[in-house]
Amino acid sequence: MPDDKKILQDSCAEARQYQRKVNRNQSAKLLPDLQTNGMVFNEVAPSEIDRMRQKLKPVVDKYTKEVVEELIKQTYAEIDKPKKQK
Repeated sequence: MPDDKKILQDSCAEARQYQRKVNRNQSAKLLPDLQTNGMVFNEVAPSEIDRMRQKLKPVVDKYTKEVVEELIKQTYAEIDKPKKQK
């Protein structure tokens, strides 16, 4: 059973990465079409994101001690991925 579990986890991780890539590509292609059809899209400036992170820092610091620190790092890495792909 441990081998089966590892195979399943590895395949899910691979599928997750592929799906995220497809989703980001589709989002980039669909956004102009949605805006043309009336959707309003507000892009948040990097400086504003940084300001929000600073405001949240006390909460993150408090709960980082309760939640595995690695999970917090992974979460921020995922949040930062779209910025790096632009």
